[in-house]
Amino acid sequence: MRCRAVHLGHPEIRAWREGDVWHVDAVTPLAPLPLRWTGPLGRGAAAHPGRTPVARRGPDGAWIRIGQALRDRGLSAERSLAILSGNDRERFQLALGAAYAGIPYAPISPAYSLVATDYGKLRDLIVQLTPGAVYAADGALSALALDAALPADAELILGAGVHAGRR
Repeated sequence: MRCRAVHLGHPEIRAWREGDVWHVDAVTPLAPLPLRWTGPLGRGAAAHPGRTPVARRGPDGAWIRIGQALRDRGLSAERSLAILSGNDRERFQLALGAAYAGIPYAPISPAYSLVATDYGKLRDLIVQLTPGAVYAADGALSALALDAALPADAELILGAGVHAGRR
């Protein structure tokens, strides 16, 4: 078997092989981690107030404070946020706002709501998550999945479209 050198960064490591398996262990202790992964974002924002990675103003022109809006809706560790969306700006903003506010969120693949015809797996996911809110990028496209899996006590947040009986 041919091997080639691979640059693994600055930390000192120890590597050994047992049969077909390579084991790698850090010799250099890891640096302390922030309490939340959003911590460095806050420090970066404070150090560079003129830079905005992603933001949006509401219809009134005021900045939308997503993390606070999610907390105002009663979301918490026990009442998380489920996100039925592809990789779009709204999903990123919701995920970042939830993380910044300390609210667990679960991005759920669009395949469970847009491609599937049996929503059993989506229902199982939702039951396990106990979301206080479910975001769907498009209420009309996700209508069947929402009808099958949306808990009665969860708020529905839509990026576009409508869902019969809920806005």
